[in-house]
Amino acid sequence: MFYIYSPQKRVFSGSLEELRRVEKTTIASETIAALKPNHFDERATPAAETQHGVSANALKQYNQMIRKTESREAVYHAYEVMSQPVVSLLATYTPRQAYEIFKQNPYQLMPVINEDRRLIASLSRRDLYQALLEVNDKALALNSKIVEFFLLDNKQVISAAVVTDIRRISFVLVEHKLDAMAVVDEAGCVLGIVSRTDVLKCVTADPPLSLWC
Repeated sequence: MFYIYSPQKRVFSGSLEELRRVEKTTIASETIAALKPNHFDERATPAAETQHGVSANALKQYNQMIRKTESREAVYHAYEVMSQPVVSLLATYTPRQAYEIFKQNPYQLMPVINEDRRLIASLSRRDLYQALLEVNDKALALNSKIVEFFLLDNKQVISAAVVTDIRRISFVLVEHKLDAMAVVDEAGCVLGIVSRTDVLKCVTADPPLSLWC
């Protein structure tokens, strides 16, 4: 389950398929197709070698090994892999305060929350640093609120429910070119955050995230 929040309210709640119908993205369709699970078809594979340079025999042995597995690999959900507690930015922070928090932490994206810890936006390190480098009015950068400085009142942010499949979160991260995604409860309060690093940790865990389902 995914949500889209604006500073005023939740504007969307639904599945990945519904999200894709609502949010039009610019990513090439062939890139997305390459990310979809590949089901091996022995009849369609040349006897000696596949088009990717992998021997047909190696693929056959791998698929036989998968079929022999009696139990399915663990399916991870957002609450199992999300990082917490979350370092967030209050909407009332200045760009200078946001800069100091980013400088003290390794994260590439942070949720922006209101006084009730409800998600209203997000801010990336890249956008913050670029804006601070390009701004002409230094006083504005020091004294304005980040929601005003970055016009966050006019933007929306995608988030995930705690039981969202991590593979579907990964798909949205790639499709929307996001570094991370906030995980929220029904009230929109930030509970955690799933980054690309968290996904990689999930893939290398034991048992690992299944990429073949």
